[in-house]
Amino acid sequence: SGYSPHDSVNWTRCAPKGHSLFIRLIHLDLEDSQDCVNDAVKVFSNGTLISILCGKKEFEELEEVVNPLHFSSPGGCLTLLFHSD
Repeated sequence: SGYSPHDSVNWTRCAPKGHSLFIRLIHLDLEDSQDCVNDAVKVFSNGTLISILCGKKEFEELEEVVNPLHFSSPGGCLTLLFHSD
């Protein structure tokens, strides 16, 4: 895999007043586990969990199913958390 055990990333960005943010994932290749308890990406909008992702997902699936959920409210924040076991 392209990441080490016990890695973690915490990334947060906030939109200017009157604007929204959108996270567009183009490829996902993480260890798959039930309920994504091992390696996972979690996406939050203003502190509310909106997506937990693990396993392998290609662009088409991400565009159709996952990416439409990844947006902030106007002036809101998006946080992406990654962790590996």
